[in-house]
Amino acid sequence: MSEVELQAENSSSEKHNGVSVDDVLAAIQQKNIGQARAHFSDLMGAKVNSALESEKVKIANQVFNAQAEAPAEEAPEQEDLDLDLESEVETAFDEEETN
Repeated sequence: MSEVELQAENSSSEKHNGVSVDDVLAAIQQKNIGQARAHFSDLMGAKVNSALESEKVKIANQVFNAQAEAPAEEAPEQEDLDLDLESEVETAFDEEETN
């Protein structure tokens, strides 16, 4: 990541839903426990959602990249198909001759 992307990521991780860690600390210092609890819940919820999104992307990349990299099942060659058909026809004729 470039330095600009890292700074943007850090600034967005510090403030979630308009709430920052500083807001939580300020509410605690003002002894406003209800507001501090609400701010803390908002922050943690945003962090959990961010982590879940990251994992979803990671898993999706693994699934779709694994499919792209997995070798396709080998199709039978035309010669093998011709031999199979030929042996089936011979078997059918042999059965008719015996009846």
